[in-house]
Amino acid sequence: MRHARILAPKQVRPRLHFRASSPLAWEHDQHQIDGHSLEWRPKFDEFQKKIGYRFILRRFEYPAAVRAGHMASINMWWFNAGIAPIYRDFVLALKFGPEVVKTSANPRQWLPGDAVVDETVYVSETLNAGKYPVRVAILDPRTGQPAVKLAIEGREADGWYKVGEIEVK
Repeated sequence: MRHARILAPKQVRPRLHFRASSPLAWEHDQHQIDGHSLEWRPKFDEFQKKIGYRFILRRFEYPAAVRAGHMASINMWWFNAGIAPIYRDFVLALKFGPEVVKTSANPRQWLPGDAVVDETVYVSETLNAGKYPVRVAILDPRTGQPAVKLAIEGREADGWYKVGEIEVK
């Protein structure tokens, strides 16, 4: 059984002030709840992870080697750990070395829970033989740049997530 405690308004004493970086900033470090500052912060941070969407790539399957100019089968198992889908028209994309490959998957259809993506993607004939990092990202279609932070490790400075390495023959 879970217990919940409802705080009366007088128990929460937020302090708001003006700051140059924001017209109205919420100074959470000044909050006091029953005289204990920031005891609530870890639970609030955990709560924030559950609102909206939160995409976790649970499994990513791809061939160890592919031939340039041919198709490759990619299988992904995504999990939306949030409580809502994403509402903007973002694009799921893969990157083999310098080559960006947009998939036909529609992240707006990833409701809370599991989403399986099975794709056959074209490996550019311009890729020379060699090993390349495999990356994944959800892109803003207007800029072509990664736009969504995923709830996985491997995020690189450019916003792409490294998920493995592939050999191009």
